[in-house]
Amino acid sequence: MNEQRLTLLIEKYLLGIATEAERGEVEAWYEAFDSLPEEFYKGARDGISASEQRSWQAIRQRLNTPPVPQPAARIRPFSWAKVAAGLALLFSIGSIGYYLLRPAFAVTMVSIQNGQGRVKQVTLPDSSIVWLNAGSEIKFRQNFSDTARELILSGEAYFEVRSESRRPFLVHSQGITTKVLGTSFNVNAYAGADTVTISLLTGKVSISAAQRVLGLLMPAQQMRYATNSGEAFTTPMTTDAPPAWTEGLLLFDNTTMLEIANTLERWYGYKIVFEHAALKACRYSATFENTVSLRELLDVLYQVSDIRYEIHDREKMVVFKGQRCNQ
Repeated sequence: MNEQRLTLLIEKYLLGIATEAERGEVEAWYEAFDSLPEEFYKGARDGISASEQRSWQAIRQRLNTPPVPQPAARIRPFSWAKVAAGLALLFSIGSIGYYLLRPAFAVTMVSIQNGQGRVKQVTLPDSSIVWLNAGSEIKFRQNFSDTARELILSGEAYFEVRSESRRPFLVHSQGITTKVLGTSFNVNAYAGADTVTISLLTGKVSISAAQRVLGLLMPAQQMRYATNSGEAFTTPMTTDAPPAWTEGLLLFDNTTMLEIANTLERWYGYKIVFEHAALKACRYSATFENTVSLRELLDVLYQVSDIRYEIHDREKMVVFKGQRCNQ
């Protein structure tokens, strides 16, 4: 494993965004130092500062490696000393040593959450811009690394990514990774959803899951990924405009009542219950300003669908009533 890849893998491991295979590589690399001959690590512990010890302890904790038992008859050097000596041997410390041996708190994570009933605009460390839909969250390093710009998304976000040919932009969301260099795209990946949808407006994006490439999207295409089966389907988009929610609209285009209910829950903060499960599959189209009240919106839905509703404000709950679709 070369120095650049090792640096990237350890960084992803510590940030919690490494794949299962990548975690296996890091753990195998770490455990390999148990087989180093004594002369490679003898005395290394004495040359490592307290801050460096804290860094290695953080890695040990991340790896969930218990401390090595110390027999009473022989004091064995702490295993991070082996790793340090091995790094010195393999890389002459250099940049990998600087990254790994700096204090563990040097990597600062930023978490930005967006509540109900609003859209939030965020400028990232590389000047890329993100719009977060209601009930969404992103996590990223306070300063992106030298090799990649990575973030974790839960929910829905629209990205306008600044072009950098040497640093790809990666979005990790519900088990899939969207990789771009500079483009505008939307990712819908709410926790618990059956599908993740990536819609591309400009540029190109590569989408993968568990080290398997799912496909390459071109402008005006979108991919729907089934989180349960792992199947992915690419279809043309009907518009190349930014998603309606970034323009202050609640847009439903042949949308199931279940998807409509999920959107309304995130926007208004009311739990929505179906009296009969058959209603969840009904499909309707409508567009609303996102400033419309919940009651006004439900009145319009009733007019086009004949699905009755009850609002329980104290419990913050809506019950949809009816037994079949009226389409």
